[in-house]
Amino acid sequence: MKELQDNKDRLLAVTTFDKNVVVTAGAGTGKTTLLVDRITHLLMREPEPLRITDIIAITFTKKAANEMKIRLRGRLQYFIDRVTKGFSDEKTSYEDKLLCDIMHRYNLSLNQIAERASNAINNMEKAQIGTIHGFAGHILRLYPLEAGLDPDFEEDDGSLFDEHFEREWEEWLDMELSSNPPHGETWKDILRKVSLDKVEILAKDLCRETIPVSSLKNEISRELLNSKLLSWLGQERNKAQALLDQYEGVRKVKMHDLLRKTIDVLNDLSAGIHVSYFNDNIPTKSPRDWLENDYNEAVRIVSIAQGLSTADDSFIQKLIELILPFASSFRRKFVISGNTSFDGLLSFCCNLLKNKLNIRNYLKNHFKSILVDEFQDTDPLQYEIILYLAEIEGKHETDWRGIKLTPGKIFIVGDPKQSIYAFRGADIEAYHKVVDMIVEQGGVIANLSTNFRSNNGIINVVNSMCRRIIRARDHLQPEYVDIIACPGHEALKPVQRVELRLVDTRHEDENDSTEAVEREAIAIGKFLKEEMIGKEVISDSDGNEAPVSPRHIAILLPKLTQVHEYLDVLRRLQIPYIVEGDRHFYGTQEVIDFVNLLRVLDNPWDKIALAGVLRSPLGGMSDRELYELSRLSLPDYRVEGEKPALFTLLKVLADNVSLIPVPEAIHYIFDNSPVLELAASSYNGEQSVANLRKIYKIAETMSDKSNLTLKGFTALLEKKIAVREEEGESLLSEEGIDAVRILSIHRAKGLEFPVVVVGGIHGTPNRGRDAASVMYDWSGGVIGIRIADYGNNAAIMLQDKEKTRQEEEQKRLLYVAMTRARECLVLSGILGKRIYRGSFLSMIRDSAGVSAGDSSVNEIRIDEGIIKQNVIDYTLCTVPGISKKEIRMNGDITTTEKIEELSDLWDRRDKDFRTMKDKRLFITPSWLEKTAAGTPKKKGKSEVSEILSGERSLIIGNIAHYILEHWDFEKDTSLFKAAVEDACSKFMPFPPSSDIISELEIMFETFSGSSAWQELKGAEISGREIPFTIPWDGQVMEGVIDVVYKHGGNIYAADYKTDRVSEHEIADKIKEYTISGKIYTEAVKRCISADVKGFKLIFLRHGKSVNVI
Repeated sequence: MKELQDNKDRLLAVTTFDKNVVVTAGAGTGKTTLLVDRITHLLMREPEPLRITDIIAITFTKKAANEMKIRLRGRLQYFIDRVTKGFSDEKTSYEDKLLCDIMHRYNLSLNQIAERASNAINNMEKAQIGTIHGFAGHILRLYPLEAGLDPDFEEDDGSLFDEHFEREWEEWLDMELSSNPPHGETWKDILRKVSLDKVEILAKDLCRETIPVSSLKNEISRELLNSKLLSWLGQERNKAQALLDQYEGVRKVKMHDLLRKTIDVLNDLSAGIHVSYFNDNIPTKSPRDWLENDYNEAVRIVSIAQGLSTADDSFIQKLIELILPFASSFRRKFVISGNTSFDGLLSFCCNLLKNKLNIRNYLKNHFKSILVDEFQDTDPLQYEIILYLAEIEGKHETDWRGIKLTPGKIFIVGDPKQSIYAFRGADIEAYHKVVDMIVEQGGVIANLSTNFRSNNGIINVVNSMCRRIIRARDHLQPEYVDIIACPGHEALKPVQRVELRLVDTRHEDENDSTEAVEREAIAIGKFLKEEMIGKEVISDSDGNEAPVSPRHIAILLPKLTQVHEYLDVLRRLQIPYIVEGDRHFYGTQEVIDFVNLLRVLDNPWDKIALAGVLRSPLGGMSDRELYELSRLSLPDYRVEGEKPALFTLLKVLADNVSLIPVPEAIHYIFDNSPVLELAASSYNGEQSVANLRKIYKIAETMSDKSNLTLKGFTALLEKKIAVREEEGESLLSEEGIDAVRILSIHRAKGLEFPVVVVGGIHGTPNRGRDAASVMYDWSGGVIGIRIADYGNNAAIMLQDKEKTRQEEEQKRLLYVAMTRARECLVLSGILGKRIYRGSFLSMIRDSAGVSAGDSSVNEIRIDEGIIKQNVIDYTLCTVPGISKKEIRMNGDITTTEKIEELSDLWDRRDKDFRTMKDKRLFITPSWLEKTAAGTPKKKGKSEVSEILSGERSLIIGNIAHYILEHWDFEKDTSLFKAAVEDACSKFMPFPPSSDIISELEIMFETFSGSSAWQELKGAEISGREIPFTIPWDGQVMEGVIDVVYKHGGNIYAADYKTDRVSEHEIADKIKEYTISGKIYTEAVKRCISADVKGFKLIFLRHGKSVNVI
């Protein structure tokens, strides 16, 4: 095979250990393989090989972390297998070549490599390979008290935060707005300008852990403009002056005067002079003497000046001063309640590393290498955590900007062209600043450009388009770098193409946008049905040719707000589909109908909810029937006498659900009404039933954490429906199911599909403003706050920056969408009378020119890229035949038998799920013993002393086991003292405690003078700290045996005990470990195929070795 063009960069990345490495990896260039290669080299390198537990590997998702572990485990197992199986004859596989290179590069034997690989596999689950939130949680659980958290803290998904906020906010308002309010005049000033509900939104933002309270306090006391803000004002003034100078000599237009006013505003603000209101009209059309890009830039700068002229820093400071005490109190109380949010995990971890220097120093020394995947999607708090851990020894900077990095410790992989998660906090400017910091301190950059995913036809189109639309912008976007098709990935089949398909609506009258989207959806559906599925031929993952089936196809949409139009068409055309990542659980009809039912059961006078129940499948009324009934006034279902069967059912349900806990109430409704059966009879029946069962799961989860009432739960669901809170539907899909995947482009990142249809390319990104928001610029330490029409100066700057970022991110979103395709890429949208700026279609037009959308042009060429074009008549986009309202399942009309069959299937699934949930797959001997003895009472959160005592015992036990694992029983026992001190320095996060050292020395002095010691000294040690995994009564038993030895011709397994027990308590301890003894002896017997004489407990504090079995 021809050598890859970026081979040198790939080798540089995985074998550079004396410098920090930044890898810029384009789409499909094998980032995961590179990360696994890097870890492999770290484990095998000479000198100073690392252990797997010395490495932190941060991934963007849990799925990516699991994939990395699977690949790494497979790689290491392959190395181990080569000891017994040898190499393949040709040594042509990737793993064989890598293994040969490692042997030669580090002068290692195959046995040495296998030994290191085996150690890494055995300790894989102890390694920190996971998400940054998982890593932060791990650190906080090691040091909860130092971080200011409850030792038993729980991670909150947001539901408890919302509940806690509502309660605390209401109590605070009761006090603040009472008859004698403490801040009455301030409240009057604020509520004259903004409504209370907007103040609430702002307060909720301030209660989150993303912005330090200290920074907010600084904002209150600040009198002068931030230096970052002053610098920005100067930059914008210079840009305005340059444009004025450039165009002042041409024909005079209104923009000249606007630019002069803008310069005056920016100068006055920089000098601290109050500016007058400036709101002159800005002509939208570019004058003929101006370049369009220059005029758009002038409009942007003038808009900034107008925004700054309305900014009110003093009002915002007054508002924050009022709310901040509440926000600070809320944060403290939420932590005291034993919870922390996902944001809180990062914030507390960052503060712990920043302020607890001894802990930071220990962790810096413990973790020798930090790898980060998808670095461009990392948020600033995560950057800060990584930088603190990468700091050189002997330094303790509290400002990330001053950190000096340890050479060779950081290895980051990212692609700024794929930074598309700004809405989750990803900051592309911060990414560039960290990369610059690494390079300035001697780091190296490796560029991966070979794409292993797509054929060269797709790659050529991607490159030729993106070169033109993705241009360098300071700290927002580097210049586009081409990706290169892997040798052998040529487009040779008809299916291997890029196609632009546009539904032409230019000659239609004003069309409803929903109808236009439906026509586009029909065009996609007919294309898949008539031209793609079963018609085109692709190569499967094994290289064999196969006809295109639904599972080969993905429809990617910029957003899922109108996804139901596409789903409806696929249903009508009987094309199976799965929606992945749909966040509209609270917008599904079955959920809305069920919440209406709960509302009616809670409040019989809720006529709107009753109307919803009556027109739902449960009531079965048509709109006409409901109208006629409402004219007679909707009756009360509780009234005695003759009434419809539905009203009788409602009364029975209402009488019973009010007396039992919420989860049981929902279960009662499921058991005593046909809601599940009716949901199952809908078109998407299985998903509808799963969604209703998810409501039960939500209630079950919430009732475990709070005193939930039916009224409170119903109100909470009602609120989530009203605001359309994002929540995924219950997951049903499996990888092997033969169905078209429909997902957002964001959800598709990291995935690939043979055929990709990018739909809705005519749409524009939603850039609506929040009612109130808090913005934080990490790199500059600037806080922007906006509420209604008011904001501070920093908010104007950050809004402008955010708008520019969104423009660049939209371009990157198109790049991500196009690079998901392996064989065929289809770009689909509506060609209307106007192409909106910022849409994918406008970017395509900018790249291809006016030929894009010209029905006479069948093929568009952009540099080396070739796009097939199909402009479709709007009137052809119809689907005759099936009625939308006809209910079908798998193409057949639903029958009662099928409904019952589906209901039984869900009952079986629910029963199996509960059985599996209650039965652990992996168990340990200690867990089995505790289960047999009965679960002890859980410690209360106030029992901190017991927790600390347990931690001390754990430390002593770990140190003792470590010493005995490495101890040579032929050594002089006087060397125990040095061994204790050495082990303490490794295991204890703080300078070793003298009382712990003393306790260990006394313990080993007793043990070394005992008969138990003499027995081990005279024995043949077969193994120490031996991990095992064996089948055990339908489960997997795993554990570690402290020592296996042969003495007097017999084989024994033994467990060291450091428990503080008296002589007469030893007999009770022996009974407790009877089960463990049987398991350990059985494990040894299975592993060595020999009889085991017995299992012993060796009590180190007493120097006694006691037979258990």
